[in-house]
Amino acid sequence: MKKIVLPLLIALYLTACSTMEEYKVNQRYLVAVLPFNNQSGDKANDTMLPVARDTMISELHRHKRMRLIERERMDAILKEQELSATGLTDSNRAIKLGKLLNVDAVMLGSIASVSSAHSPDKTLAVVMSARVISVNTGEILSTAQTTSNVDEVKFETAHTDTPAKLDANVALHEAVQWTAAGLAYQISAQMPRKNN
Repeated sequence: MKKIVLPLLIALYLTACSTMEEYKVNQRYLVAVLPFNNQSGDKANDTMLPVARDTMISELHRHKRMRLIERERMDAILKEQELSATGLTDSNRAIKLGKLLNVDAVMLGSIASVSSAHSPDKTLAVVMSARVISVNTGEILSTAQTTSNVDEVKFETAHTDTPAKLDANVALHEAVQWTAAGLAYQISAQMPRKNN
C-alpha cells in the first residue's frame, strides 16, 4: 500500500499543478521570498531553511502567478542594511525590506514543526507555513500551511520503483522539499491578480 501512495500523490500533485491558470506578466505581483525561519524549536532544522526557500522560489516561479526578485539581490540588500534573516519574522520589518527592494509584496515562511525522527510509525512529518504581505497596504494577499509525511525507512521516489533506505537527514530533506512544493502550490492558487 505504501508503495502506491507516494507515486499516486506525486501524480495528483503534478496534475493539479499543470491545471493552474497562469497570470499575464502585468497581472503578477513582484514578490521577495524572504529567508525562512525555524520555529520548530530544534536548531538542527536550520540546515533545512535554505532548502525550503529554494524549493519555494522554484515552485512559485513554475506556477507563473507572481514575479520573483532574484535571491542574491535580496541577500545583498539584507547584508548592506545589516538586517538579519532571523529578525524578519516581524511583518513590519519585512515590509520595510520590501520597500527597500521596491517590490509589491514580501513572503514570510517558516518550518513550524518537524516530528520526532524516531516516531513509532516510522514517519517524519514536516509542517510549514507562509504568507504573502502587500508592501503598500500590509494586507495578507495569500496564506497557507501544509504538512507532509515521509516514511523514513523506505519509500518510493518519483524517479524509480526501487525502495531506498534513507537516513534521517535524507528523509528530512525530502520531506522539506515535498512540503515546500505543496505550500508553493497553495500560496499560488490563492494569489490574486494585481490590479494595474
